[in-house]
Amino acid sequence: MMVFALTEQGQERTHVDDATKATRYVCALCKSSVSVVKGEHKRHHYRHRVGRKSGGSNGETDLHRAAKEIIQASRSLVFPNNKVIKFDHVDVEVTLNKQVKADLIGYIGQRRYVIEIRVTHAVNRQKIEIIESLNVDTIELDLSSWHRSCPSLASRVGIEQVINLYAPRKWLVRHRRFPRLYRFWHSAKSWLRQLTHPRLPTTRAPCQLRLPL
Repeated sequence: MMVFALTEQGQERTHVDDATKATRYVCALCKSSVSVVKGEHKRHHYRHRVGRKSGGSNGETDLHRAAKEIIQASRSLVFPNNKVIKFDHVDVEVTLNKQVKADLIGYIGQRRYVIEIRVTHAVNRQKIEIIESLNVDTIELDLSSWHRSCPSLASRVGIEQVINLYAPRKWLVRHRRFPRLYRFWHSAKSWLRQLTHPRLPTTRAPCQLRLPL
């Protein structure tokens, strides 16, 4: 829910509680007009006008695009272990092995780190399996909770704070020194688990007998 917007004239960041009907406001990210919604039963908020969307175009949201630009420009990211890692350089929209496209790839020497930004949907299992076969470290940065409220962030600094301080992140794939051995061991563990914890057969309840009256 959008609670901050910019005044159309002075580009001043204004909370919805301080907004007036006489002033025109625009979304901080997409710069489209928004209206002030205030009522007795609904929480006060800004709303994009009819025909406007807070998302981006061509299937990519403004938040997704801004996050990629910020990470590429800063050449850094907070890893899941809370350490700030500085990359030598960062590339955007890189195709791996002509199979999958990564949002970003950060390079430290010869080491590559795939960075996937989650906004409207998570990385599917097929893509993860392909990256696993390539044995490349992969991090998912989850911005989905800010997808709807991100336009209320009135500056690039606000998005940077979400990326660096608040957004959850996790490893999707970890680089393995011996990837084939790891996959074999992982398959063996799954097989042993099935042997030691077999699935119980599913049983159906017996049909009720229809007795003549």
